[in-house]
Amino acid sequence: MSEAEKAVLLRGLGKSYGGLRVLEGLDFSLARGEFACVIGRSGCGKSTLLRLIAGLEQATSGEVRADSHLAMGFQEPRLVPWLRAWKNVCLGMGFPNRKLMRGAAPRRWKPLLWAKKPRPGP
Repeated sequence: MSEAEKAVLLRGLGKSYGGLRVLEGLDFSLARGEFACVIGRSGCGKSTLLRLIAGLEQATSGEVRADSHLAMGFQEPRLVPWLRAWKNVCLGMGFPNRKLMRGAAPRRWKPLLWAKKPRPGP
């Protein structure tokens, strides 16, 4: 796979907080269209890794390259309770403007969320 086909590329990635090394010498790549799961015990650096890939933190060493079309889901619910589900999704996909939500966003994203009309809850 060429480097241009990689959505994520990590080379020698390291992250330290003071004297505590959280990640060290991590090499990883992910092609466009692939997905991966990060699994590990509490405190092993999973969230730190995802924050580095998302650009929310700076690496202490190594290289992080990631497509600008990546998204990150948080561990705790972060929904805006007064918005419908598709509008919450639009917020996470770069449609924070109400005018965009009423216009382009529904036509572009709403069909992807539901193949059929959702049924009312129990």
